[in-house]
This record gives sequence, structure tokens and C-alpha cells, in this order.
Amino acid sequence: MFETHARQEHYEVVTKLISCKMAEGAPVSPHVVKMKSYIYRLEKLEYVVPQELATDLILQSLSNSFTQFRVNYNMNKLVKTVSELHGMLKTVEINITSNKTSAVLAVKKTDRKRKRSTTGKGKQPATTHSGAKGKGNDKKVSKVGSPPDQCQCFECNKMGH
Repeated sequence: MFETHARQEHYEVVTKLISCKMAEGAPVSPHVVKMKSYIYRLEKLEYVVPQELATDLILQSLSNSFTQFRVNYNMNKLVKTVSELHGMLKTVEINITSNKTSAVLAVKKTDRKRKRSTTGKGKQPATTHSGAKGKGNDKKVSKVGSPPDQCQCFECNKMGH
């Protein structure tokens, strides 16, 4: 009877260990402590979990915000104990939370339209057409204006007429 109880407990602990997943935004330390407690309970049931398997299970259970850490850990082929991994994860969590709060995107809406830049191979610079109608209420500026009073006439050389 004791043997069936131990087998049932073994099954339940393994199921919890495998299905344990860290929630997004949750702190990493309580999650790793919970995973360590499952591994410790398995050791008490005389099933020793290898360090590499324990590390892989913890890495797999982390939330998506630790994806970059997982990639770096596996690419660099690091071999750490569960306690060392716990310390590394706490450090990374501090960096992740500080980066999330400092990433701010400021967008300002303007009413002014941007001119198109036409530089590149085979493109001619943009020219304005004097007869083209545009949108908006632009005031028309006449090209021929009245001459100022102090101006000299080119034909008769008299001032201000």
C-alpha cells in the first residue's frame, strides 16, 4: 500500500513539474522556488533529477519575456546548477523590468505635410507647377505687383509712377 501511495505522489509531482508555467509579468523567484520544491520532493521519493534536466525544465517553464535569456543560455552552452540559474534569472528579471519601463515611444501629430524627397537613380527633382491646383486655402500671390513709390521707371526714368 505504501508503494502505491509513493507511486501516486511521484506521478502527481512529475505532472506538476512538467506542467508548471510561469505567468507573464509574474516574479521569477517564487516560480523557481516552486520548481525547486518539486525537484526536492522527487529526491525525497528516491528519484534524483539530473541537474541538466532540472535546468531544462526550469528554462522551459519561463514566460516569453525570458526568451532572449533562454537563447543566450543554450547558444553559449552554459552548465549551471539550479541555484546558479536562479541567481542569473533574478538578475535578468531586474534588467527586463527596467527596460520595459524606459521604453517609451513619443508620437506627435502635426498638421504640416512633408515634402517628398525625390533623390535616387533615374528620378528627377520635384518641381512645382504654377497652374496646378492644390488642396487648402493658400492665398494667391501675384507675380506682378505694384511698384513702390521710390522706384524709378525703366522707360521714362521718372520716380514713383
